[in-house]
Amino acid sequence: MGKRRASETNRGEIPKSGTQLRASAADLIVAWVLVVGFVAYGYYSIMPPSVAGSDTRQADFSGARAADHVAVVAAEPHPMGSEAIAEVGVYLASELEALGLDVRPQLVTAPDYYGGAGTVEVVNLVATIPGTETTGTIALMAHYDTFPTTVGANDNSAAVAAILETGRAILAGPPLRNDVILLFTDGEEPAPRYGSTAFIAENPMAGDVALVVNLEASGNSGPSMLVETGGSETWIVDQFAAAVPTPTAFSFVGATAALIGDVGTDFDPFRNAGIPGVHLAYMRGSPVYHSPADNVASVDWDSVQHHGSNALGVARHFGNLDLTTMPATGDSVYFPLRPAFIQYASGWSMVAALAAAALVGLALVRSRRAAPIAIGPLTRAAGVAAVATLIATIGATLAWLVIASLRSTPSVLESYFYLLCLFGIGAALGRWPINRSNGAGTADLFGFVLIWVALGLLTALTAPGFSYLFTLPALAAAIALNWHVGEGRASRVTRFALVAAPTLVLLTPAVDFFFQLGQPRPGNPDSNIPATASVALLLAFLAGGLLAGVWRNWVSDGDSASRAVAPIS
Repeated sequence: MGKRRASETNRGEIPKSGTQLRASAADLIVAWVLVVGFVAYGYYSIMPPSVAGSDTRQADFSGARAADHVAVVAAEPHPMGSEAIAEVGVYLASELEALGLDVRPQLVTAPDYYGGAGTVEVVNLVATIPGTETTGTIALMAHYDTFPTTVGANDNSAAVAAILETGRAILAGPPLRNDVILLFTDGEEPAPRYGSTAFIAENPMAGDVALVVNLEASGNSGPSMLVETGGSETWIVDQFAAAVPTPTAFSFVGATAALIGDVGTDFDPFRNAGIPGVHLAYMRGSPVYHSPADNVASVDWDSVQHHGSNALGVARHFGNLDLTTMPATGDSVYFPLRPAFIQYASGWSMVAALAAAALVGLALVRSRRAAPIAIGPLTRAAGVAAVATLIATIGATLAWLVIASLRSTPSVLESYFYLLCLFGIGAALGRWPINRSNGAGTADLFGFVLIWVALGLLTALTAPGFSYLFTLPALAAAIALNWHVGEGRASRVTRFALVAAPTLVLLTPAVDFFFQLGQPRPGNPDSNIPATASVALLLAFLAGGLLAGVWRNWVSDGDSASRAVAPIS
């Protein structure tokens, strides 16, 4: 047996780890506790804060007070041009006047988009909270029209209520330096965005807007997330993170929005006009979007609280800045690690990717001291890992397409149950090419690490906003490959944790985001693209393959693993 293993090594193959799994029950428990804990922490970064009660201080935002407005605004469907939206407009104007604000309607004639021939009147409502010495105007914006088939409690009555309550809280606190306008637009649901387009083109107040804050919802729960920015992204994200109590902003989300271009909200005309700003939305539970299920009972008030806390924080922070000039800054990478917020220049992504590649190369050089490793087997290892990942992703995606066609309105918890089932389906399918490759030694750790390093280099070069999802786990894995502190089980579990922490913490929000984008939306077939979930599944299987390789090679095979493919000691 020893001679055969030596001859295989001389042919340049990557030595295989032991095939007898000797992981104890304690090892398995520790590994699963780590996995669940890291996933839970990653998910914590995309949870909205708890809703405040009605006894909140007058100068604070209260989701409970906002709920009273939602109940009125979302009493019935109110699309543009309807009698119902005129009644909502009267209610909004009366509430603004009750705050002591002067309401300035902007009337626009637009085609009767839902009624056929003829025209209707679109009415924007604008109220100004004057600053003490303004350097520019901050516009807090939400559209108050709905899709014809829904009362729109989330889209967009919750945002309307959040801005009303934000305006009240601003007036109850210290005066701001800059003017703040509360802008309620009409005619957002049709693609032309009649209200916001007319505000930019015709309203003289548009020329004074130095920053716009747009609130939206395409679901019924989840965090109030920074979806996109206008203007100097790095500076605005940095200020946003300083302004709000619980910032939820991911550069991969901003990069995704940039790839899409116009995402279809009132923020588009402002961004296209070169006006800086932020677009905030909550998106979990998107099957209710534009459907009768988007009712008051479906609203998650924690999401509304987060919406309002963000709007108030941004208004107060930017409301006391000098907005005459905003620094020009380059791109950056950013994400929350609550309670912290991480942001760094995008150039560091390439540094991290190159460091990971160099450390993997060092690990290969060090491993040659024990046995030569040829390029062929190493390439085959990466190829098998790639094939396994693709088979798992394609199989799970096809299964999701079937589920989404049979169950078009899953709840949030139900959709997560399906996600777990899809992981199981994909994992089973992905094992086939690995088993066919004759064991873990050629298709596990080195193969997956090489894929992660390649993806890190590719995204650092072409899409820096996505890069940290790959560069940081790849760097952690490359460091662990060169781990040489001890050979006990504790050392191996520590190496597992070193790789699992950045992989699971960073990818969990991305998996959640892309899986939510892939939810069925029967109320809006144009945005119903369940295949988008394939991105979430691909990320999940890449993470699973990497961690499974770590487990097999460093933990479950005991001391024999430390002499195998990759822990080079």
